[in-house]
Amino acid sequence: MIKKSVAVLPLLACLGFSHSAQAEELAYSFLEATAVLTSDYEVDQPNVDDEPDGFGVAFAFLMGPIAYSEWRYTQYDVGSGADGVTASVRFGAHQRLNSYGHGKLDLYGGVGAQIAEFESPNGNNDAFIDDTGVLGYIGLRHAFNQHFEIGGELGINNVEEAGRHMEIHAQWNATHAVSFRATLKNENYEVSDAPDVELTALTLGARVTFGQGG
Repeated sequence: MIKKSVAVLPLLACLGFSHSAQAEELAYSFLEATAVLTSDYEVDQPNVDDEPDGFGVAFAFLMGPIAYSEWRYTQYDVGSGADGVTASVRFGAHQRLNSYGHGKLDLYGGVGAQIAEFESPNGNNDAFIDDTGVLGYIGLRHAFNQHFEIGGELGINNVEEAGRHMEIHAQWNATHAVSFRATLKNENYEVSDAPDVELTALTLGARVTFGQGG
């Protein structure tokens, strides 16, 4: 599966390298394809510890001066014919912290819906997780200049008993339209009457931005 997403990355890059100017910092409208470079999927009992490949897509657009909508989907090959899927629909807003004097700094956050489904890799098609819940999140994005950005995010949801996620990213704006983003994320789900599930993944995304940046 990872080969499919890797093949998409050069295509997205070609769309943007025809432009000479650099990307707008902190854009909130984009189309993105991601490849899972490495990951760790753990279930305490029956002692599942796998390193699934995967791919994902994301799409976001501004709905006003500060409001935006974001859609995410990632699929994982857990092993032994089992798959895992995480998806979310998020609505949020961002605010520039103008008092920060070293580049651009945005505070953002919002709410949405989270879907998680992970099959058991033991071949009996049992699902460790199969639930949809409400999520909330908050994060920071910092653009040093028009070329480089870093950021971090924390979130919670009520998938199964409770879930939480954390991610950090570093982004390089290659052209006026194309950026490349490395993201390290951790998702943890507390499951009722079953072992907890934890997923840590490093992904590489190629992002085509459109509209105006921040």
